[in-house]
Amino acid sequence: MWETKYNEMLAISSHREQEIFELQAAGDKGRQSHANVVKDMQDEIRILNQDIEELSARKRSDTIIGRLQGKVDRIQEENAHLKEMTEEMLSSDHNPARATPLALEIDSASQEEIAEAYTLMQRDYAALRSYVDKLLMNIIAEAPHLLCVDSSS
Repeated sequence: MWETKYNEMLAISSHREQEIFELQAAGDKGRQSHANVVKDMQDEIRILNQDIEELSARKRSDTIIGRLQGKVDRIQEENAHLKEMTEEMLSSDHNPARATPLALEIDSASQEEIAEAYTLMQRDYAALRSYVDKLLMNIIAEAPHLLCVDSSS
């Protein structure tokens, strides 16, 4: 609605400016009445230009208000979704408050992260197994009596 009014005011302003130009070009006839008409038209143009500026400001504020309302709506939807998820989690058996840190880490990890962690764990386990095997081999070679368990104690 304000866009229509804005366009009408622009058209009126343009038309009034054209009339002023035509009157000035007409010559000196009726100089006094001509000056009054020109003055009245200039006043009208000034008022119309003020109205145009006002409508432009409203247009900008309407655009900003529209954007902000969209953001508010989106945030409210996201908030409602998060509340729903929180209630779901608190009421379910998978309550993170009761979960162990390892369980939380596994739940939050992606399948790729879990696979990578499992591969690292296998590598560490193999290295530890190799170390223990070498340690036992050295004990057997150097001091086998350390591996004997005394049944009397």
